[in-house]
Parts: sequence; structure tokens; C-alpha cells
Amino acid sequence: MLDGRTHRGSAATTRLVSLGCPLFGVERLCEKNMTLAEQLRSKKKALTVEELADLLGIALRTLYKEVEDDHIPFFRVRTSIRFDPHQVADWLEMKMPPHSIRTERHPEASVRA
Repeated sequence: MLDGRTHRGSAATTRLVSLGCPLFGVERLCEKNMTLAEQLRSKKKALTVEELADLLGIALRTLYKEVEDDHIPFFRVRTSIRFDPHQVADWLEMKMPPHSIRTERHPEASVRA
């Protein structure tokens, strides 16, 4: 866990820095400033049903139903269901109304105004 000190070589530190997050925050705090699609795109590995259901804030049963009905992109590793976070982010953005999608973030623009 990050506690304000620099942890040399820490994967969590590298991830936070690559996301533009402060070093003394935890990854969860940084994710609060990101859209759901941005959170998904920041993931580097396939997501499990449990991980994606948690990110989407839905029940496992609901996500399994979406998979069963082929409404969400997924793939199988033997009998396990996995999700490519980038494909899920694309799928999510297609499902959202155009005005609710934030395509590019410019936090410094509000400071200059």
C-alpha cells in the first residue's frame, strides 16, 4: 500500500504514475477521478466476472445473464469467463448516450480560465 513514501520499483507506484495519479494516493482514490471507461482501459489484464461486476456495480448474476445473452464482449479460458477491459470499455461507450462520454480530459483548462 502506498503511504506517502516512494516505493522504488513498486508496480503500484508505476501504475499510479502512468495514470497521472499522485504518489501518495491509493489507486482506488485515483480511480474516483476517472470515468468507468478510463478505469477499464487502465487495466492491463483480462478481468474476471467478479472484478467486472464490482467495477460495473452490478450483481454477478446480472453479469452472467449478459454473457449468456451475448450482450457483452467476453471470452473463455477453458470454462472460465474473462473480459478484455478495452473491449468492455468500447462496448460501454457504445451503450452510453453521446453527451455523457468524456473523450478527452483537460484539467488544466479549468485552471487557466
